Amino acid sequence: MIGLADCNNFFVSCERTLNPALENRAVVVLSNNDGCVVARSNEAKRAGIKMGQPAFQIKDLIQSGEIIALSGNHLLYREISLRVHDIFRRYAPLTLDYSVDEAFLIMDGIPDSQLKAIGEAIAANCWDELHIPVTIGLSQVNSSEPTRRS
Repeated sequence: MIGLADCNNFFVSCERTLNPALENRAVVVLSNNDGCVVARSNEAKRAGIKMGQPAFQIKDLIQSGEIIALSGNHLLYREISLRVHDIFRRYAPLTLDYSVDEAFLIMDGIPDSQLKAIGEAIAANCWDELHIPVTIGLSQVNSSEPTRRS
């Protein structure tokens, strides 16, 4: 069995750990030069903000306060990422870090009957300890060897 753990709206979620007033608000995190949107809250997504959208296109929404735009704080994101991945490793026999907010969880040797509870525990611990929402998906691994071309 393999799982994929994915932190939801990670950069925005990290910012909300520092500033709880951002909860339930339309928030975007901008690229290093504040040129475009690199992360969006669910509220910003519902407001029609697109990933990669140039900041100048939403300038009026930012100035009116309808959208809160933040410069990226990558040191914060890295620190929280390390803590989240530590939680993943508590539960999975092997993890393969895919990005700052995603990891593959290799769940070999764990009975299928325990997997749902483990996924729920991972998500609960990430929320309780770090206030980071995480979604876990689990799937059977296809054991057939891929066809090779010579």
